[in-house]
Amino acid sequence: MSGIRQLLETRRAELLHKMEPVEAQAVELRTNLAKTDSKLKAMTKEIAEIEKALQAISKERLQTKVSIKEAILEVLADAPGGLASPQLLTALNDRFFDGKLVRTSMSPQLSRLKNDDHKIKYRGDKWFLA
Repeated sequence: MSGIRQLLETRRAELLHKMEPVEAQAVELRTNLAKTDSKLKAMTKEIAEIEKALQAISKERLQTKVSIKEAILEVLADAPGGLASPQLLTALNDRFFDGKLVRTSMSPQLSRLKNDDHKIKYRGDKWFLA
């Protein structure tokens, strides 16, 4: 009977000895996992905050009423090479009017800005700031 006891105690000692580095590795892995999890949570929180800010900006943009003339001047200010009428209409709709501006609404404003206000010029087939 003592042979079996000796065998079991020897095996237990071997396993305890082999377990030490494995336990140390498990502790290290758990620590790294906790750090990684913490970083991931911080990034997720920041993404959520950015999403809120983007939504607020989108709502603000929709609530801000800009005239067609003001919008034309802003878009042309960002296009030093000028814009053809279709490009201008697309840029205005993308930036300010969400596709609701039609060319017939834009044309009188272009004429006023060119002839009355002298703020824009038409050269070739493009509109430019004066």
